[in-house]
Amino acid sequence: MTGTLAPVKPGRKPTINLEIQFPTHSPAPTMVKAIVDTNPMSGKHLKSWADKLSTDTKDAVEAALRDGLAQGKTTDQIVRSIIGTKANKYTDGIMQGSRKSIDAMVRTAINHVHNVAAQLSYTENEDVIKGWKYLSVLDNRTTRFCAAHDGKKYKLGQGPIPPNHVRCRSLCQPVTLTMRELGVDVEEGTSLTRASMDGPVSGDITYDTWLKGRTVAEQDDLLGKARGAAFRAGKIRLDDLYKNDGREYTLKELRARHPTAF
Repeated sequence: MTGTLAPVKPGRKPTINLEIQFPTHSPAPTMVKAIVDTNPMSGKHLKSWADKLSTDTKDAVEAALRDGLAQGKTTDQIVRSIIGTKANKYTDGIMQGSRKSIDAMVRTAINHVHNVAAQLSYTENEDVIKGWKYLSVLDNRTTRFCAAHDGKKYKLGQGPIPPNHVRCRSLCQPVTLTMRELGVDVEEGTSLTRASMDGPVSGDITYDTWLKGRTVAEQDDLLGKARGAAFRAGKIRLDDLYKNDGREYTLKELRARHPTAF
């Protein structure tokens, strides 16, 4: 904790501006460790895709991913290093194939490494971080799984750490100790904002709340007509759609669990 004495005008009492600082480890080393130690190509979402590649090609793709992340390259730059450039008719890349498929692979792998690095950083800062929160993207491209898990909190190292499907964009967000948990008797600050497809919204808004303000067509596109109707009627919430082990309830199972909803 550091403090500065504010300038004092004649006839006024001096005031002290306090700045509270909590030392944390830099996330850079954890990112480096994640880049070196993580093998996203062997993850549950990319293993079957990677198994189709030759050993040399797979090693080259992994090297391109690690080098790109270490150098701070954008996802598009890493994709180009793997697939090649249009100007050279894609002959200057590591491998040939569908750009869409390779783009999906790269985005999923990068998401994996970033979230591994985040979890490592949180663990190294357990003195101020007590868990993490699932953070999905508030737009109409988010999957039902990520929408249902948005805003849920978990202990460090536990829970469905993203990516949870190919091209998953969800992230981990740290849950810090409150000021009072840190021994400082002050009120918490105001809620931060988060991005959405329509611009910034309150940080307290979850995908469930955000979806309630969308059109019927958008709701049904994500949930299906039956689930969408029950959701609009307030009979089910998004987190009612999944079991504790992450599996989605079928409509038959939902009807049995929520007989008045359908």
